[in-house]
Amino acid sequence: MNGKSNYEQLWEVVQLCLILSQDNASVEGVFSINKSLLVENLHGESLIAQRNVYDAIKYYGGIVMYLWMGMLLSVRGARSNYRDYLGKNFSRRVMQRRREKKKGKLLMRLEN
Repeated sequence: MNGKSNYEQLWEVVQLCLILSQDNASVEGVFSINKSLLVENLHGESLIAQRNVYDAIKYYGGIVMYLWMGMLLSVRGARSNYRDYLGKNFSRRVMQRRREKKKGKLLMRLEN
C-alpha cells in the first residue's frame, strides 16, 4: 500500500475528521448564540441588532460588573416580594368583588 502501513493511513483519516469537527464547532457556536437571542415575534432587524451588540461586547472583553451584598440580597428577595405583592393585590380584589356583590344584593332587595 504505497509504503504506508494501515495505521498511518487510518491516522490521516482520523486527523481529517478531527479537523472537520473543530471547524464545524465555530459555526455551531454561532447558531447556538443566535438561538439564545431568538424571542417569539422577533423581527430580523432586531435579531441582527442584538447580535451586533453581543459581538461588540464580546470583542471589547465582556461586561465587568461589581456586585455588593445589598444588591445580592435585594435580588434574592425580589421574587418573594413580588409574590407578596400579588397575594395582597389578589386578596384586595377578592374583597372588593365581595363588597360589590353584597351592594348589588342589597340594591336588588331595596328595589323589590
